[in-house]
Amino acid sequence: MPRFFFGFLIKAEMNFLQLTNKHDHMKKVYYILLLIVLVAHQSCMNSVNDVDFPMTIKNSELTMFHGNTEKLIVENAKGFTTYKSTNEDVATVSPYGMVSAGIKGEANIIVESGAETAVCKVLVNTTINHIVEPCVDFGSDYETVKDKIKNAAEITEVNGNIVQTRVIENTVFRYAYLFKEGKLLIVSFLPGSIIHSRNNRRFFG
Repeated sequence: MPRFFFGFLIKAEMNFLQLTNKHDHMKKVYYILLLIVLVAHQSCMNSVNDVDFPMTIKNSELTMFHGNTEKLIVENAKGFTTYKSTNEDVATVSPYGMVSAGIKGEANIIVESGAETAVCKVLVNTTINHIVEPCVDFGSDYETVKDKIKNAAEITEVNGNIVQTRVIENTVFRYAYLFKEGKLLIVSFLPGSIIHSRNNRRFFG
């Protein structure tokens, strides 16, 4: 607070002390004290407003699963804000700060505003981390395949074929074992494309 203001208050107080009316004197003192409080409060508010807070990202660390989205919360931006991903296979980001999770891995989202930069770390996990390999004993007879898979999971026999149901990490998977003339010919993943066949042991999904 400026020195001249204190001098003004002291001088004003001395003038009020010369008043003969006691009631007026007390009233004036009250107003002066109130004025001091108001000026001090305004001075503190101005000091707070003058602080230049750095730009930050409130949700600066994200753990996501494939397909999830989350909007970045940027605080104290100094103007136009841009977003960029260091690995768009793992995570992409829209011009408005919406992050979309891709494949498993790590990426950084770089946020720039004015001369400032902030970083959000993104970790993308997979919902399913392990899928059990089906029985692929092609050419084996029906009963042999059935005996081999029946203890591993629930099976259902349908028109000379077998459907095996597995629960892996709270997700249901079904394998269809298809036979021709009593011999295992094709193993399919339901729903989805053929995983294995007798002549083509490739994964198509």
